[in-house]
Amino acid sequence: MRRGVRCVLAGAWGLSVGLAGCEIVDPGPDVGVANRCVVSANFFVERIVPEYLQRHDCAQANGCHAADSSGSIYRLESTSDVLAPLPTDPVSAWPVVWQNNLQSTTFFITDCDIAELSPLYGKPAGGSTVSHEGGDLFSADGPELELIQEWLDGS
Repeated sequence: MRRGVRCVLAGAWGLSVGLAGCEIVDPGPDVGVANRCVVSANFFVERIVPEYLQRHDCAQANGCHAADSSGSIYRLESTSDVLAPLPTDPVSAWPVVWQNNLQSTTFFITDCDIAELSPLYGKPAGGSTVSHEGGDLFSADGPELELIQEWLDGS
């Protein structure tokens, strides 16, 4: 387990500074690199996975974004044999495959405010200027844009 030390400095202007007290701090479990956007993990489980990733077969067996595929840098692990996390579960308590899929998916959100500017939406959207080797999966004005925007807005 990682541990850190937090100390409080005490002193007054013109006087020397000394340590007033220190304590050991547990920063919590290491769950990987923090994403630059803060999105709801529960929304990912309850809405993004079924309404976006599963609906469009993003990680189907031997598919483009399956973990064992070499066709894309966006790879998702199969969760078919793993129970979905409960809404009350912290991400650190999720099964590893769910943690990895959340991290992989949020990596493709490059703009924390505008869903259209993120590859997660822009690449598979019809009419996008960024090509998606799997073709257009949905129209640019479809419900997927609203779904991802809701996620970014903190719904």
